[in-house]
Amino acid sequence: MPYTIDLTSARAKLDRARVHIKTLRSDAGIEAPTYAVSVPLRWQYEPENRALIWRIESVVQASQYWSLLVGDAAHNLRCALDHLAWQLALKHFDPVEPSDEWTIKKIKFPVVLDINDWNSGKYWKNFMDADDAAKLKDFQPFNLSASQRANGDYHPFELLGGFRGIDNVDKHRSIHLTICCMHETYLHGSSVAPIDCEFAAYMVVGGNANIPWYDQTIPGDSPQAGDEVLRVPVIVTGPNPQVYFETSLTVFIKFWETLNVLGFLDTVAEGVRQVIERFA
Repeated sequence: MPYTIDLTSARAKLDRARVHIKTLRSDAGIEAPTYAVSVPLRWQYEPENRALIWRIESVVQASQYWSLLVGDAAHNLRCALDHLAWQLALKHFDPVEPSDEWTIKKIKFPVVLDINDWNSGKYWKNFMDADDAAKLKDFQPFNLSASQRANGDYHPFELLGGFRGIDNVDKHRSIHLTICCMHETYLHGSSVAPIDCEFAAYMVVGGNANIPWYDQTIPGDSPQAGDEVLRVPVIVTGPNPQVYFETSLTVFIKFWETLNVLGFLDTVAEGVRQVIERFA
């Protein structure tokens, strides 16, 4: 009788990864399906700067515990793929479990960047049937186009389980997370009416010279309470200088240069689910 692969442990590993991802979201205060959280701002007139200035009131800081959650989630996602690969190997060996150490070490989910390596079968032909390998082909990093590579894109499985992927980084070194800011500031219309003050200068936008001048500052990694976000130079004419601006400041959990950790983990988890269900 042909061997029927058992997806129980692969699904269990995926479910465990989702528990870690959910815990990370909860601790960071980032609700699904978003990947960033709003940061409260405060503003006041600062006489020494002759400007109305918006600053960060408070911001969550990345903790070492979050790094452990990310590492555990990544490892469980990688394990889910490897558990699937083991089942495919058992089917291939029909279903005599291999006993030699070399073969056991080589059985893992293939993450292949070069289609020629895939077509040669060097990463799969000794450990799974060709029809099963064909089902995995759509999930390989070599499917990224040259233009995507040129734009700096990476396949999520490559970032998870490749040589320099998060799983290996966590096992052999460490995951260092930071908080990164993104923000937008809007003038509420082109003729904002200041109260008890006048704009110190105007800028020309699209031929219109009546746009109040202001500076935006985007805090980088590890923003702190008190960091400046927006500055509007004014001349005070009354006791309570103020002007209405619509501001938005959000932060996300970052790894490496620009990787949004929660977005990455959710993307990989969905990819792992799709791979597993291909064999259901």
